[in-house]
Amino acid sequence: MSAYNFGDLTLEEAMKENEKQKLKNKQINENSYNRNLNTIKSISAHKISQYLMKDIVENDIKECFVYFVDIKSSQSQIEKVYDEINGALKLCKIDAMSEIKRDTYISEIDKKDVIAFTIEEEKQLLNYINNNEYALINNNKSNIGTKTIKNIIKIALATGMRVGEICSLDRDNDIDMENKKIIVRSTLTKDTDGNIIKGKNTKTGRKKKKAGKKDERYIPFAVLFDEEEITNILNEQYVFASKIENNKNNLLFCTKNGEFISHSSFNSIFKRICRHAGIKLNLIEGCHMHMTKHTAVTRMIENGIRIEVISAIVGTSVEVLRKTYAHILDDFIENEIEKSIKNRNKNLSLN
Repeated sequence: MSAYNFGDLTLEEAMKENEKQKLKNKQINENSYNRNLNTIKSISAHKISQYLMKDIVENDIKECFVYFVDIKSSQSQIEKVYDEINGALKLCKIDAMSEIKRDTYISEIDKKDVIAFTIEEEKQLLNYINNNEYALINNNKSNIGTKTIKNIIKIALATGMRVGEICSLDRDNDIDMENKKIIVRSTLTKDTDGNIIKGKNTKTGRKKKKAGKKDERYIPFAVLFDEEEITNILNEQYVFASKIENNKNNLLFCTKNGEFISHSSFNSIFKRICRHAGIKLNLIEGCHMHMTKHTAVTRMIENGIRIEVISAIVGTSVEVLRKTYAHILDDFIENEIEKSIKNRNKNLSLN
């Protein structure tokens, strides 16, 4: 298709064509493709989506961004919209966005601080799942075993791993019992049809490979909890997973019929468990599974683990960690200074 023909596409068609080409050229993976289609769907709510590319002018694009600011979109969402429209314009070789930069339009909603469980809330959650294993599901029709649910939550709190990473672990190749380490090489993702598959990379794998780094993480069992506790959990799960028929992907954590566990279904289970455990957070959407990562990172900071080491363990860059956990780092610094005040030599004085 020529550049001229691209100009005859609507913005929505051009954005979708651009994403198809990026997927074909392996510039993005299938999960990123699906996420980008969701962004395109949100842009389709605005009239600009049906304008022909060759007719679009700068003011049309500005009106679109004003719309997203007005509906209280997050800064992240506004930047995704920018990337989609800009990508479509480049595909069609149309210069209608030269005066609009990625940070020209700023969200009017404040960025939310990440919320982690306090130590007491973490104890409350662990006490509940340990003492109520057979009450972790609503009914016997659940396709995820209660032991699997309990152990996923424990491993998430102990390592800071994402649910998709935990649920893609190979029970024979990703658990190094000799060196007491978990090897993270992949995560669950979705194909272009929306089916759950085991990805070829971790969530940050493409960036690592682009930087010439190996896309593997090694998480010691003893990062936050006793090494023997983690060993026992993994051994228990191995025995349980070995009894599951049709476990074709050799998964350590899977459904009762050997299939992948979806993040959305597990998140729903986790929300309900937190309610039943009596954890009352001031959250409109309630607890969510990603809080286990926030909690693990918070405990690592509190335990004095250097941020570069935390980055290597959880697979998030130091820069992003500093931005995301800024308030937690600030609290940690204040607490450390308080300790310093108590311990400092009172005989030493500048005067």
